[in-house]
Amino acid sequence: LGEKDARAALLANVAYVSGLNVGSLLDGPGREDGFRAWRRMASAEGVAPHLHQRGGSAQLYPWRLPGWRAEAVDSLLDGMARVRAATDEVAVPAIGQANRLLAGEARRLKRKLKRLHAQLEKTAEAARLREEGALILSSLHLIEPGVAKVTLSGFDGTRQTIALDPQRKPQEHANALFRRAGRLERAAATLPRLIRATGEDLARIAALRERHQRGDLSREDLDSLSSPRTPQSPSRAARPTLPYRSYTSSGGLQIRVGRGARHNDDLTFRHSRPMDIWLHARHAAGAHVILRWTRPERPPAADLEEAAVLAANHSGARASGTVPVDWTRRKWVRKPRGAPPGAVTPDRVQTLFVAPDPSLAERLRD
Repeated sequence: LGEKDARAALLANVAYVSGLNVGSLLDGPGREDGFRAWRRMASAEGVAPHLHQRGGSAQLYPWRLPGWRAEAVDSLLDGMARVRAATDEVAVPAIGQANRLLAGEARRLKRKLKRLHAQLEKTAEAARLREEGALILSSLHLIEPGVAKVTLSGFDGTRQTIALDPQRKPQEHANALFRRAGRLERAAATLPRLIRATGEDLARIAALRERHQRGDLSREDLDSLSSPRTPQSPSRAARPTLPYRSYTSSGGLQIRVGRGARHNDDLTFRHSRPMDIWLHARHAAGAHVILRWTRPERPPAADLEEAAVLAANHSGARASGTVPVDWTRRKWVRKPRGAPPGAVTPDRVQTLFVAPDPSLAERLRD
């Protein structure tokens, strides 16, 4: 066996062998010496506890191991007490946590990769949506107002049935289809990069898991697993958390999305203005959404729809194909006396029907 294979075989099959002592069994002049060393350890002959320095931390072992800087201790109990004292002074992730941390990170990345691939598959609908929008615009004179669907002759001569929003004019519905197609096309341009980056992260975790199996994980590896991936700067950490996430619409308007029930109240009644647009998914638990808008006229359709999509994304109906989202001016939203956090009563409500788009948040994030 080569050294790498021998190391793996010892770690997997021989008791008393770990990443700390396997090197001493392989580094001698011959395998016979390594076998004799293992037999001495297995039979507990000549126990002489030492604290070995490894990666900046002290590790206790019953024998002095070659190749390590070590300090003799009076007994194993004395050594354990010294290791515990050092651990209390500086919090270091335990070796036993590594497998759990690595497995959890691998599961998270696999779920993310699956979600990104599903989003990429959805982008194939862009061409169909554009064709339906163009077909509606070319057949406006054939479409009755208020119908839920229409059957038209397609550009290839075949008959096509297209679902419509009865509350919209056909031209508005066609424009909405074009906007959805545009979002999918933009997602198609960015998703491959996200998929590659997530795949690279997953490969890195797989390599760390392999090293863990060989007993090669370092303290730095463990620290990186248990630490936040993006440490906060002191100024950011000291800043109070806002009750909303902030996005910018394609038209340059700010969209605020509440972080939870209590934060919803704070957003709606303390972090918005009376003329702002308030949105919420109908008949579903979810975030309050504020589209910043002070003019008396209706906000631009594209910006309003993007705010509605964010409301759908942050609601219990996010898995539905189409989600009704109510909207009104914030001044028409009131909090009933004694109502639980997040519960409000809106008035003068209008409704948009939108398709949830998980990739929209990343594209609009500030």
